[in-house]
Amino acid sequence: MIAAARDSQHRKRRRRTLRHRRGATAAACIAAMVIAPLTGCAPEIRRWTPPQSPDTLDDAAFLHYLAEAPTASVDEGVRAVLLLVETEGKPSTPEARMQAALDRGLVVPAWRLKPEHVLTRGVLAHMIRRACGIGTDLASAITAPTGLGDRRYAVRACAEERLLVYGSPDERIRGGELLDAVSRADAYLERCGSVRDAEP
Repeated sequence: MIAAARDSQHRKRRRRTLRHRRGATAAACIAAMVIAPLTGCAPEIRRWTPPQSPDTLDDAAFLHYLAEAPTASVDEGVRAVLLLVETEGKPSTPEARMQAALDRGLVVPAWRLKPEHVLTRGVLAHMIRRACGIGTDLASAITAPTGLGDRRYAVRACAEERLLVYGSPDERIRGGELLDAVSRADAYLERCGSVRDAEP
């Protein structure tokens, strides 16, 4: 009888353990489903190497180079967008450009971006939204310090203003797409007023 009771207790504890593990697994899956769309994928290093370093090109040659680039880097995206908001003293190195982008709120520290990372639709949309002074919604304002969800909102906001084609925030951006988006943003600023002197 004692052995039977022990077996019964053992089975009960085992069932409780299994239920706990299933619950923890389900909770982890739900968290991943909720958080992943907000945070986006981890940044990816660009594998393609330009035939000539863009840092050696002046602004006009740089924009011409973008038209043929199969993928754009974060540094190239930052440089292109800074052309919209910097009138003088443009930073000349990837590190200086990234710092300028951080200072202006064009990128979010929580993203941990590096100049050599691939430029994504969400990052480009966020930079253009900030450069053009396009407003934000309440949810994005609340999550702004962490960067959760702001890229997804920025893509939608830029698509509504016809500055960028709607798509996944994690989608890679080609050089031609970057050039087109910056050209549209420049026309938007001419039409709606410049925010070159606006605070980030």
